[in-house]
Amino acid sequence: MWSEKVSQRQRSIQAEGIYNNAPFMHAATSHVGNLVQIQTPAGHTYEGVFRTFSSQFQVVLEMAHRVEIGPDQKPKINVDTFVDRLIFKPHDIVTIVAKDVDPEDATRDTFKTDTAISRCNGTNWLEDRVLEPWDESGDLNGESLEQSLELDSNADGWDVNDMFLKNEQVYGVQSTFDQSLSGYTVQIQKKDSEEFK
Repeated sequence: MWSEKVSQRQRSIQAEGIYNNAPFMHAATSHVGNLVQIQTPAGHTYEGVFRTFSSQFQVVLEMAHRVEIGPDQKPKINVDTFVDRLIFKPHDIVTIVAKDVDPEDATRDTFKTDTAISRCNGTNWLEDRVLEPWDESGDLNGESLEQSLELDSNADGWDVNDMFLKNEQVYGVQSTFDQSLSGYTVQIQKKDSEEFK
């Protein structure tokens, strides 16, 4: 009887619209967080971070703006058109193009060099980060790195009260930490009973 109810419930739960198309869903969700450009029927191009889409393929871009072609035939961002969030209905979309994305990056099983790691998704649409070599003689607040990370030989780590004290001394921040976590959870009622033990 229970398995019958479960199978009936599974049959009654069905995805709507494009959510039924598994290959499309995989392709579309793999671009969430990427920079994309959407061209509209009017010929305008908008660029932003692909945030999400509905079952009817209404697309949400964040940090969106219109892209215009300048006199030098290079794309320019129209700052006056910048908005935090822009929603496109399916009939407003002619094309969607993911910018500077290597579609095989996730499936490529190769060793990455420092240069590849220093770039976003193996591409250079953001400026390359400069990798710096490790310097173990580094300085941290007037102490050498070794001194600042050194623990007593018998210690398992810092005592939480020592950490709060150091934070207060160095940064002037006083902790409101309550070890019982009463602001986050229901307190355990400790009873001397078999059930509690």
